[in-house]
Amino acid sequence: MVYNPKEIEKKWQKIWSGESAESSAVLSADSAKSGESGNLDSSFEPKNDFSLPKKYILSMLPYPSGNLHMGHVRNYSIGDAIARYYRKNGFNVLHPIGWDSFGMPAENAAIKHNLHPKTWTYENIANMQKSLKSLGFSFSKNREFATSDPIYTKWEQEFFNQMWENDLVYRKKAYLNWCPNDKTVLANEQVVDGKCWRCDAEVVQKEMHQYYLRITKYADELLSCLEDLEGNWSKQVITMQKNWIGKSLGLEFSFKLERPIGEINEISVFTTRADTIYGVTYCAIAPEHELVKHLLKENLLSKDKADLVTSMQNMIFKDRVSKEKIGVSTGIYALHPLTKKRLEIFVANFVLMDYGSGAVMCVPAHDERDFEFAKKYNLEIKQVVCKKGDFKGVDSADSALDSPDLANLDSAVDSAKNATDSTNLKNADSAKNSALDSAKTAIDSTDSTNLDLLDSAFIDDGILIASGEFSGFSSEEGRSAIIKYFEKNKIGKSVINFKLRDWGISRQRYWGTPIPLIHCEKCGIVKETNLPVLLPDDISLDGEGSPLEKHPTWKFTKCPKCGGEALRECDTMDTFVESSWYFLRYTTPRELWEKSAFDTKSLEYWLNVDEYIGGIEHAVLHLLYARFFTKVLRDLGHINIDEPFARLLTQGMVLKDGFKMSKSKGNVVSPSDIIEAYGADSARLFILFAAPPKKELEWNDDALEGAYRFINRIFLNADKAKIENLSFENLAFENLNKDEKYARKKVYEALSKYEATFSNRDYPLNTLIASCMEAFNALNAQENAQVWFEGYYILLNILEPIIPHTSYELSQKLFNLENLRKIEIDNEALKSESINIAITINGKKRGEIEVAVNTPNDELLALAKSEVSKWLEEKTIIKEIIVPNKLVNLVVK
Repeated sequence: MVYNPKEIEKKWQKIWSGESAESSAVLSADSAKSGESGNLDSSFEPKNDFSLPKKYILSMLPYPSGNLHMGHVRNYSIGDAIARYYRKNGFNVLHPIGWDSFGMPAENAAIKHNLHPKTWTYENIANMQKSLKSLGFSFSKNREFATSDPIYTKWEQEFFNQMWENDLVYRKKAYLNWCPNDKTVLANEQVVDGKCWRCDAEVVQKEMHQYYLRITKYADELLSCLEDLEGNWSKQVITMQKNWIGKSLGLEFSFKLERPIGEINEISVFTTRADTIYGVTYCAIAPEHELVKHLLKENLLSKDKADLVTSMQNMIFKDRVSKEKIGVSTGIYALHPLTKKRLEIFVANFVLMDYGSGAVMCVPAHDERDFEFAKKYNLEIKQVVCKKGDFKGVDSADSALDSPDLANLDSAVDSAKNATDSTNLKNADSAKNSALDSAKTAIDSTDSTNLDLLDSAFIDDGILIASGEFSGFSSEEGRSAIIKYFEKNKIGKSVINFKLRDWGISRQRYWGTPIPLIHCEKCGIVKETNLPVLLPDDISLDGEGSPLEKHPTWKFTKCPKCGGEALRECDTMDTFVESSWYFLRYTTPRELWEKSAFDTKSLEYWLNVDEYIGGIEHAVLHLLYARFFTKVLRDLGHINIDEPFARLLTQGMVLKDGFKMSKSKGNVVSPSDIIEAYGADSARLFILFAAPPKKELEWNDDALEGAYRFINRIFLNADKAKIENLSFENLAFENLNKDEKYARKKVYEALSKYEATFSNRDYPLNTLIASCMEAFNALNAQENAQVWFEGYYILLNILEPIIPHTSYELSQKLFNLENLRKIEIDNEALKSESINIAITINGKKRGEIEVAVNTPNDELLALAKSEVSKWLEEKTIIKEIIVPNKLVNLVVK
């Protein structure tokens, strides 16, 4: 048979979509094998029979940029293989696709090409739908939607309103990137070298009202539930989420100002390193701190300083964190809560108002950032923690008293602890207090500002020095004791803090979901009850200002409460909101979409998502927001699960010439070009064979051609299996020759590998394909027609999830599709009449023999010695070891 991918693939794509005259017969046959009645348009649709075992297989929804890239092809080929496997094995499979269709790129493209964002978006969706179809992916058509569809917007706004009512949404001011020329807010990626990407104007930070979702309310649960995902999510993703949430136990306290500044008497800080508190030599506050605002308002800073502070305020946050540390002395001092030492307060660009209180205590000897800043501005660096074991010297605390230098420090601490027979130094009995006092004297007399470690910060735990009564404690003991001291004296408290911050969702752009709130002078902020609130189509996009704010009529409305004149909120939502609940919407049949956001029975049946597939780049934001939304919708009574994704598969990137494919590098491979030249099945086969799903894949043109040649060989040899009224059920093992037995064994080994592959959460499809290739090679080495028939019957079944067009075409011609069902493994075919035995001498392999399975040991030894006779010359065998079915080891001298 001849392989004509263009003809074959179009044929089956039409059949699967119900567009062909053959569709009814083929789909009915497929349904009959699973016990279902045929339905012309249900080839890949989930069934309404909730008594069936289910699998919900989901790839992360794409942004409709206009063209598929090879990363899409890899992602969807993996998901499609899994979905086809389970569908063929009698599972009810939900395998949907949708479009993450709101977002800034559409707005930018609209400005550039003078198109409406909606036109650009939906034309791109149509184009990408054709591409998906051309690859033969078995997505549900009836569950497909775009997140910019009005009906999707309606329910998203309803969820927002419910969150607003339950205090899970709030409004506050925050600083945003602002282009003063275009009078518009810019995303971080629109700021290039501190300038607007469009007009090259200097970007400033402008304080504006924003809406936030209270994700921090769920911080503890988001963290603790990660334990339930261990083993089913990659360790890397779990670690990234843990670090992003960033739970830490620490000390919260205040530095009193030396003198009040206006109404400000103190600055509050939080630290996880209470053990270093004696090493604080200065304080730093954010440029947006209330103390800085007062200084600027009252002109208490020189012009040069005020200008520098203002420039800090206008730096985008990512630059403030990454660029050179900059500070401005305020001339104001705070007092150390324990030593009462004066600490200079600096305005520093590395302190962010969004994190904690916007003020930090600075310990340059034990923090790299503080060290860098202190070196730049010639500030004191005081070491208060040293590495235990670094210092050698005296053997007792008494010696330390006589020579209170750093060389005696370590021995003094150890001596004191040994003397007390307890790590709790404060509870030492009076008879041993002298040893403890000796150690502390040695420690406190050390000039900690002159230590040899001042060429870099010592950031690890160690032993406290120069820390008053806490000297000699380990860092862990010191943190606990110092926090207790602060609490006892009511000057601070132990608190649990999180790095996670509430999610700012406001976007001052057009192409997004409108925030459904109304501003009324009489009633305040009121939720819109007439949903959905849709975007106006008659919009002018010129990149200047807020498009909705500038619209002549859209923002003017009536207050739902009092009926008076009011204004709509002109912000739209972050597009991460849409992708945070789309997987829940897929569970609901299309005919119920208008009636409700979710169908309860469908939710209970389909959730959780059994396999979620996407890139590691989504490890934090998307996955964290989706987990958060799931918990919120649970608490609002919509769903009854805690976590959305039972298993997560993060596929590796597709590289070319060692780099991620990108237009700028000129290394992009177009899926449409590959399909045109080699066919969709060749693309799918290569992409799944070239590397395990989780590993990076290096593009290889030769390997792609190899995939094409393999499929071509399958077609060329197919006639050998085309025999009328032939079956393989009466194939007798004892009647086959060695090559025929070997061919059958390799075929059934591939079938065993098939089952094992889809039971393995890493889905090593590359090794499954390799096993199929070995089986085809073994078939080619024999001539038995029945073995050919059986081989094709099984191998086309195995390959159906990988190269579906080829499998369906040949299965139809050879077996009327009867083979595309679950096939039981013939264990007799896996039997071996002979095995290969390795022969080693003194543990080193010297040969190999093929013997019958049940060869007696004495015969086995004789054959082994004969095979390696030249290695035994002039040697004496002192021991013979047989490892059954594996090797013979001869120990000689």
